[in-house]
Amino acid sequence: MTGISRRALTAVLASFALVIGMSAEARGIVNGDRVTSPAKYPWMAQIQILRDGRHQGSCAGTLVSERWVLTAGHCVDSQDIRVVLGSTALWTETDGSLRVVRVVRHPRYAPGGGPLRYDAALLRLDPPVRFGRTVAPLALPASARLTSYPGPLVVAGWGHTREDGPASDTLLETHQTESGRCFRQGLRRKVHLCTLIRGHRAPCYGDSGAPLMHRNARGGFTLVGITSGIVGSHPCGAEGQENYFARVTALVDWIRHWIHHSTEPFARQQR
Repeated sequence: MTGISRRALTAVLASFALVIGMSAEARGIVNGDRVTSPAKYPWMAQIQILRDGRHQGSCAGTLVSERWVLTAGHCVDSQDIRVVLGSTALWTETDGSLRVVRVVRHPRYAPGGGPLRYDAALLRLDPPVRFGRTVAPLALPASARLTSYPGPLVVAGWGHTREDGPASDTLLETHQTESGRCFRQGLRRKVHLCTLIRGHRAPCYGDSGAPLMHRNARGGFTLVGITSGIVGSHPCGAEGQENYFARVTALVDWIRHWIHHSTEPFARQQR
C-alpha cells in the first residue's frame, strides 16, 4: 500500500507483508476473517521480495494465466522476486516458490506526484503452472468499459495486524464497499477504484497488489482492482476513510495483450 502523502515510504513499506486493518484486536487484514482453504481463492499469489537470496518482505498478486501473475507496479523494484501459489500460509522460505523470469510494468506507471496511476505489473513464471483445485486463474473483466460494482467486494491478503504490527501468518479476507468521494481528492474514476473503510476493515502496507474481487452474475469472482494505496495521510483502517485500487478495466487490454502476445510490446494508445 502506498499513501498519497506517503510516496517516499512506498519502497520500504512494500517490503513488509500485507496489512488489512487498524484495530489492536485485529487478526491480519484488519479485522479480517481467516481463509482456511487455498481452494477458496486459488488465484492468490504471494510475491516474495528477496535480497541476497533472503526473504525481505511480501506483496500479493493474482494468477491470471498459467504463466502470468498480476501485482502492483510499486512492488517490483527488486530484481529478485519469487511467487508462491496454492497456500494460505505466509511463506518466508524460497523452497518451493516459483521463479519469475520477466517483470513487465504498465507503460504508464510512474511513481511520485500524487496517487499512483496504472499501478500494475505482470510477472512471468517459468515453468508455467498446472491448474487444479488450489491453483487457478481469476477471471478478468469482459471489457474495458468503466463499471460500478454494487454489493460487497472482497480483498484478501497476508497483511500486518495493524499499521505498525506484524504480518499475518495466514491468508485473511474482508469485505469492502465501493466509494466515490476520493474522486474529489485527485483520483481519476477511469483508472482508480476506491473503497470505504467500515469497521476498521481495510488493506494497508504490505497488501499491495492484492486482488479486489467482485462476485459476478454467475456466482464466480471477477478481478476488479489491484490494491494500491491510502487516500490521504490517514493511518491504515481509519474509520470512514478510503483506500484506492488500480481499476482493472483500465488495464485489461494490456493484461490480455501480454497473456496472448508476450513477446511483443504493448502498442495501444492509453489515455
